[in-house]
Amino acid sequence: MNSLYDASLAAAGTFFTHEFKASDDYLISVHAITVGAGGNFVGEFSNDGVNWVAVQGISPGVGGAAAAALTAANTMLIFYRQARYFRVRATAGTGAMRIVAGSFAGWSK
Repeated sequence: MNSLYDASLAAAGTFFTHEFKASDDYLISVHAITVGAGGNFVGEFSNDGVNWVAVQGISPGVGGAAAAALTAANTMLIFYRQARYFRVRATAGTGAMRIVAGSFAGWSK
């Protein structure tokens, strides 16, 4: 798996926004490295880059259970590509918050 983004925040905000190309992969993994105090990270998709919809990801470590957010350090969610744009956002939290995102095959930025 190739790392696509390694991003940090100190307060609520957007870690990254990715615009898919036709050749991009369809599975995205988002790994919460640190969540700070009260961190809550969500994956969102958009077709226009303006209007966003939060979606559930699959937790590979919990028998494939669906989850809406990452709230603990060293947890991961896998998202299936559903629209042109994807972003990960911290809806709450302060302090050191870091995520690493990638795909299951090579992506280009």
